[in-house]
Amino acid sequence: MVRSNAVWGIDVGNCSLKAMRCYVEDSDPTKLIADAIDYIEYPMILTQSGADAEELIRNALKEFLSRNNIKNDKIAISIAGQNGLVRFIKLPPIDPKKIPDIVRYEAKQQIPFDLNEVIWDYQRLGRTDDGSGFPLEVEIGLFAMKRDQVFHILEPYEDVDIPVDYVQLAPLALYNYMMVDEMRDLPSMDEYDPENPPPYVVVLSMGTDATDLILTNGFRVWQRNLPIGGNHFTKALMKELKLTFAKADHLKRNLTTSQDKVAVLKAMQPVFNNFQNEIQRSLGYHSSLDPNAQYDRVIALGSAMKLTGLTKYLSQNLGIHVALGTSFAGLDTSLLADSAIVKENLPSYGICYGLCLQGVKRATVRTNLLPNEIRTARIINSKKPWAVAAISLMMLGAAVSFGAHVGIQASVDPKAWQSVESAAQGLSSTASECTAKVTELEEGMTSVHKIGKNLIGNVEKRLLWLELMRGINECLPVPPPQDPRENPTSESIRNREELHVVNIEAQPLDDYETSQWLEKMLKERWLQMPQGLVSEEEAGEGESSEAEEPSSEELFAKFFGSGDGEETEDFSASDGEEGTEEAPKRWLISVSGYHFHNGQSLELERADFVRNTFIRNLEEKTFPIPRAATLSLLPGTEPRTEGEDGEEVSPSETTPVVVSGEEVVTMADLGVRYPVLVNPGNSVRTTIQNPYLLPDPNTPNLSGMNAARPGSRLLEAENALTLEEQGKIEVDRFDFVVHFIWEPKQPTERERIRKAKAEAERLAAEEAAAEEGSEEMGDEESEE
Repeated sequence: MVRSNAVWGIDVGNCSLKAMRCYVEDSDPTKLIADAIDYIEYPMILTQSGADAEELIRNALKEFLSRNNIKNDKIAISIAGQNGLVRFIKLPPIDPKKIPDIVRYEAKQQIPFDLNEVIWDYQRLGRTDDGSGFPLEVEIGLFAMKRDQVFHILEPYEDVDIPVDYVQLAPLALYNYMMVDEMRDLPSMDEYDPENPPPYVVVLSMGTDATDLILTNGFRVWQRNLPIGGNHFTKALMKELKLTFAKADHLKRNLTTSQDKVAVLKAMQPVFNNFQNEIQRSLGYHSSLDPNAQYDRVIALGSAMKLTGLTKYLSQNLGIHVALGTSFAGLDTSLLADSAIVKENLPSYGICYGLCLQGVKRATVRTNLLPNEIRTARIINSKKPWAVAAISLMMLGAAVSFGAHVGIQASVDPKAWQSVESAAQGLSSTASECTAKVTELEEGMTSVHKIGKNLIGNVEKRLLWLELMRGINECLPVPPPQDPRENPTSESIRNREELHVVNIEAQPLDDYETSQWLEKMLKERWLQMPQGLVSEEEAGEGESSEAEEPSSEELFAKFFGSGDGEETEDFSASDGEEGTEEAPKRWLISVSGYHFHNGQSLELERADFVRNTFIRNLEEKTFPIPRAATLSLLPGTEPRTEGEDGEEVSPSETTPVVVSGEEVVTMADLGVRYPVLVNPGNSVRTTIQNPYLLPDPNTPNLSGMNAARPGSRLLEAENALTLEEQGKIEVDRFDFVVHFIWEPKQPTERERIRKAKAEAERLAAEEAAAEEGSEEMGDEESEE
């Protein structure tokens, strides 16, 4: 008989060690055969007072090795369910490639420890897909355990040289057994109806201190650890009948031969009730998760479930048939030698059976909590013989190669190469001298090129301030001329739409100073965040009072971090030369002035008049300016001319070209950004000399040499005159200060930006035309 893929399933409980060896035949891979079984009971229960659990397990494993040969067999061990963490997560229909990333995120949320402190694995359960490639009703089983606990459990196996290949939680091993033995007649995926699912089968595996409860209908699975085990019945007998632990345990195991069976059952009745209540509460909670759940039967596993009357009591109180698991339908046990051990302890081997199924690749849940460090170490150990052989071959090859080279070297006279080496050194020296000379010439050319740039930059830069002044003047409102035949009144002066500028200041700004100015303008609400610079998330945060204010660096990045995609080349930059300074790239321009356009009868007055005229013009108005006469050396920006043979040539290749005329620009084209009215106040009532007053011959001239002096009759005469007779009027004066940022843009830069935008518009138009043409062709083909 040929055996392959033999595996030992080892279940180390608190009371005994159980092991089963299974394999599959090459002739029938679907048939699982058990050919060895072992049951080793400890002298003391591991949780009993005074018991050395590690030593007891180690001695049991040594006894197991003395009885059985595990060479070349795989080893799968179980870990009690209460020591691990099991979570089932439902995911929406998603691309299967994204499931690992989502599961890792869910693991961080579900596992209450750092992922580096645990060993975890997951598996996708439930239905696969509907043919579209996206899984339906994806349920993920997430399983984890503390790393130090796993290594602690593996330590006795390492001490006795048992190489563990699989580490699985006991409830999952039982689930694998249920899927093979108890869920054989499941409907297909196409016939599965979530509203009318198959009935659930419940497995109760009672251990010494706890019981694993597993429910599954073949498509869904749920498990819970019940805090009641066989020891609870023993402790109840100790308490009620005043017995020692050993006597109580013996009485529990031999209840059928007890003389006072009624008293023993009465002593254990509270534990019966608590156990039944825990099961009922678990089933009730699961029914709240799955309202369509129905429970077909309960399978009882574990030595403690053989307690007389326990299965009958549970059947009567739960209303579900409870049967002791006395056989495994999918396992061939005909080769087992000791049939008495099999018959007596078969209910305790459900976990071993499930572990063997995973070892022969027939399990539904295939997760493995074996640490990666151990897997890697075993892979390395398995590769060591091959590595030694490879290194030996490499050393042999190196020795042969070394011997060959030594023979060749011995046949070569070093003196024969001295003349060649001297010639090579001389050639290398000549090459180094030529390289140094080329470097010197390149540095000289670079210096000349910088001088040319500075010359051109100075020609263009002298126009920047003139263009700025021209732009400011163009943005001021222009009132109609005063009629010389009429004397102006306070009302006519108030109705004139004009601004009087008294001062223009310029202050250079670096990036930090600019961000401080922005922060102050926004804080005082003189400047609003432009809509194009506010994302949807920030707009939502701005509605709440707890929105975090951006830092100075973030403000600067929002307002100045992105531009038109063109880099401004500063022709006056010194590039490290002495005697030159780099010109400021940004200025704060402050325009101070006043106006008399104030009054309740006016639609716009005071600050609104400044915003609606001067500031709006700074943002929107277009106006012509003289095109700069300049010599361009920038590649790609100088205009092209025709040579004698009709071909286009660059001006730098022939003679300088002067470009003149006019260009229509906005203040933004000149580099003006973010105009704002600073600290607007209220108007002030004041008296001014009428600038448009016509002289009246009947009014005495009180100016010049005849000006009134204190105590003179002229002063008395002047005081006797009205304001109108004195040539003065009362008006409401509004003082204003307007700030804006100016980043000077030279004419060549504006021309380059203009050409880039025109080229982008041309390409967009061509793409739109091409798309329109393809749509028309498609329509014609469809009509045909």
